[in-house]
Amino acid sequence: MDNNLENMLLVELHTRKFPTTHMSGLLIALQATLREVATTFPEFRRDFAIQPNPVLVMSPNIQNNQFLLNFSFFSAPDGEPMEEMSDKIFSEFMERLSKLIKDSSQQDLWGSTAVSTPQTFESEVDRRIDQARNELRRFPISRIKYGSRSVLIKGMLAELS
Repeated sequence: MDNNLENMLLVELHTRKFPTTHMSGLLIALQATLREVATTFPEFRRDFAIQPNPVLVMSPNIQNNQFLLNFSFFSAPDGEPMEEMSDKIFSEFMERLSKLIKDSSQQDLWGSTAVSTPQTFESEVDRRIDQARNELRRFPISRIKYGSRSVLIKGMLAELS
């Protein structure tokens, strides 16, 4: 994967050391969530129903004491980037994550947003997005970004920008 950050989902983990179970849980939740989001697009259902499936490829990096993970969909591990697919899936993911946080949040006295887990979900995609958010909460500070959208998570607190 090249260093062109266009059409890449970025996950920043503001720590260099963490239990491997945290990373494993995050990767599993993100992959399952992004594939579930992909199935909401009729034009991508067939791609994920036949072999070989599009592959979510990760490019890790460490910068300024942050563990950075860049994600993008490719036709195969060494195949061509699927930029339109990545853009649509990541945009929808960020839209739904932002909505989940807005719909299940409450302002504290200092203006931060505390997020609780909803009791019910409108769809399987929303349940998966909540799982991914919960995995991000396991890290002291995490941020997930795509395009102009960003979600900063500090435990139960979340900040949208």
